[in-house]
Amino acid sequence: MPPGAEKFDMTARNSLSVRVLGPLERYSIRYDNEGLWIDLEWQAIGPVHELGTTDSGQQATARFHLEQPGRVRGTIRRDGEKIAIDCYSMRDVSFGPREYESLASGGYFWGIAQDSSFHAIAMGEGNEQRVIGGFIWKDGTLSSLASGTRRVTQYGALGPRRVSLEAVDVLGRPIRASGLIDEGLVFTGYTDHTVVWSPMEWDWQGVQHWGDNQEFCPAVRFRRIARGELALG
Repeated sequence: MPPGAEKFDMTARNSLSVRVLGPLERYSIRYDNEGLWIDLEWQAIGPVHELGTTDSGQQATARFHLEQPGRVRGTIRRDGEKIAIDCYSMRDVSFGPREYESLASGGYFWGIAQDSSFHAIAMGEGNEQRVIGGFIWKDGTLSSLASGTRRVTQYGALGPRRVSLEAVDVLGRPIRASGLIDEGLVFTGYTDHTVVWSPMEWDWQGVQHWGDNQEFCPAVRFRRIARGELALG
């Protein structure tokens, strides 16, 4: 860690910098290294949600985990190509110990529109996974999810391709949404789990919500799936 670095006020040795422009509202993210130049600003469009879970095995990992819907704007340049950025983005922040030993298989996913958003974690084997945490933000009210199910209706090469979400928040409000998941990229940043990280498009009551899906499973099992030794689902 660079001397004096703080979580949201730091510049790493590889040039990545994060700055608070307004606490819980605006953040600057910059990078300039080996032909990749990034200048982005994240702006909140909704309130912060502190993740809770009804799964006793996940409480240590979920504790001190925050999500917040927002929008990111700015510019990326790569080898002379200029890319304008203007998209929805869920701010995901955590701190404290992470107990990955209890992490099995499932998905971490969200969807955002201008005036509504949702987030959920679903875990389990097979085509149906139990929702163990998340939130609904709708009509100006944020509320945690109380229960729910994610169903995989179609698989791609390495993970779910189409899913449906049915859940209820603690206020009794239901959500029924269907999602289309991109093939994504394989993220190997964890030693014991592999994640297929994908952009996705949701239909929630006829309103398009953009988001992403982080599909995780033990690394040994993922290698068997990638080699075709183990069928998805």
